[in-house]
Amino acid sequence: MSRCREEMISQIKKEPYKIWSILVDTGELWCKKHSCDSYERCIEEYEKFRHEVHKKLVEFLISDLK
Repeated sequence: MSRCREEMISQIKKEPYKIWSILVDTGELWCKKHSCDSYERCIEEYEKFRHEVHKKLVEFLISDLK
């Protein structure tokens, strides 16, 4: 697991509402705020993570409506 991904997970565990800022921030803002891996790798990891989180939230919300 990359340092950037670990940092995102730790931020969510500490403050669960941070998940919303991860979804709405751009990778650029996140990666400037948290110096994880190299900037390019951070952007790449951020986008993957944001996509995963969004997909899981949608799946959860849809399953909850059934």
